[in-house]
Amino acid sequence: MSSTKWAKLPPARRAGLAGLTVLLTLTPLAGTAASAETRTQGTVRTQSAAGSYAAEFGRPTKASVAALLNTWADTLLTRDPARVADLYAPKGVLLPTLSAQVRTDHAGMIDYFTGFLAKEPHATVKQSIIEILGDRSAVNSGTYAFSLKNAQGVRETVQARYTFVYERIEGKWLIVSHHSSLMPPGD
Repeated sequence: MSSTKWAKLPPARRAGLAGLTVLLTLTPLAGTAASAETRTQGTVRTQSAAGSYAAEFGRPTKASVAALLNTWADTLLTRDPARVADLYAPKGVLLPTLSAQVRTDHAGMIDYFTGFLAKEPHATVKQSIIEILGDRSAVNSGTYAFSLKNAQGVRETVQARYTFVYERIEGKWLIVSHHSSLMPPGD
């Protein structure tokens, strides 16, 4: 953000953004250019003094969209289904990893995440392909792995693929569509 834009922000907003740091570790995939290639694998971590869900203005960047996914994964660790569901738009759609039921409202998402969070999931992004669609929307598709506790309390790893569609609604980045499915065998 330019110093001019920064100076125009209200002091409370500047304080909330001052602690936002995005750390992005990328490893080019085999056979791709190491330059500005969007197909990467690696780990995305965000840290924010204010707990921000990403900058609320300006055109999104690949790093800010990656941070949105990381915030979702970090919110799973809270074990609070309502906090996870709050990351979705009011008319958002969730096609969940471990359920055949499509969730299209806040109550349905809370219902799904109540059961899912009981498995104490830890998500690790394996591959992320980010597309900026405009000033108010972006898509992040790729693969992730979940470490989950099974019924016997033993941790198992589940491989899955995902697509998150984000939209800035009333100044806040929300998930408008999330499709997650188990990785099919093969390849």
